[in-house]
Amino acid sequence: MLRFSFLDTLLRRGVDLAEELPREGQARRFVRESLPWLFVMGAAYGFCMGAYNIIATETVEIRYALVSAVKVPIHLLLTSALCFPALYVFGIAGGAKIRPGLLWACLMAALLLMCVLQVALMPVVLFFLSTIHRYAVVKLVHLSVWTISGVVALRFFGRMVRKLDDSLAKNGQLMFFWMLTFGLVGAQMGWMLRPFIGDPGEPFRVTRDFGGNILIDIFRMMRRLG
Repeated sequence: MLRFSFLDTLLRRGVDLAEELPREGQARRFVRESLPWLFVMGAAYGFCMGAYNIIATETVEIRYALVSAVKVPIHLLLTSALCFPALYVFGIAGGAKIRPGLLWACLMAALLLMCVLQVALMPVVLFFLSTIHRYAVVKLVHLSVWTISGVVALRFFGRMVRKLDDSLAKNGQLMFFWMLTFGLVGAQMGWMLRPFIGDPGEPFRVTRDFGGNILIDIFRMMRRLG
C-alpha cells in the first residue's frame, strides 16, 4: 500500500530514520513500504526519459516511454543486488557489525530518495525536452539528473550507515571504493539496458547490442556537442 506519509517521513526525518531500523521487524517493514514507492517513482522518471519521442519529435513514439518506465526500477534493483554482497563484505572488513537486513534497508532508503529527487526535477527536464531538440543534449540533461541524484543518495546512505555503525563509515577508503563501484556498475547497467530515451533517427528496439561501454558513449556525446 502506498502511503504519502511514508515519503513525507523519509524527507523530513532523513538519516534519523536509521535510529528506528534496529527495532524488531522495523527494517523489514521499511523495505516492504519502500519497494512499491521505488517502482512508482522509478517508473515515473523512466516515462519522463522516454517522453522525448512524444514531446520533442514528430514521431509521437510512446513505446520508449512505456518501456523505460519498466526499465528504470529494474535497473536500480539489479544494480543494488549486484553491489550489495561487496558492501556487506567491505563492512565486515572494516570492522562493522551491522546486520545485512539493516544495511539493505539503508540502501533502499537511499535509492528511494534518489528516485524522489529525480521526480522533483522532472518539470525542469520536461522544460528542456520541449525546448531542445538535440538528442545528445537531452542525453546530457538526463545524465546530469542521474549523477546529481545519485551523489546525493550515496551521501545520504553513508550518513544512515554512520548512525547505525560508525566503524564502517569511519573507513572512508572502503566506503568510497564501494560507492565508486556502485556508480560504475549502475552506469554500465544503464548502458546494457538502453535505450531509455530513444534516438528518433533509429527504429524502435527494446534493447540494443550489449557491446561497448558507457564511458565511450559519454566521450562520443561530448564530441558531438563540441
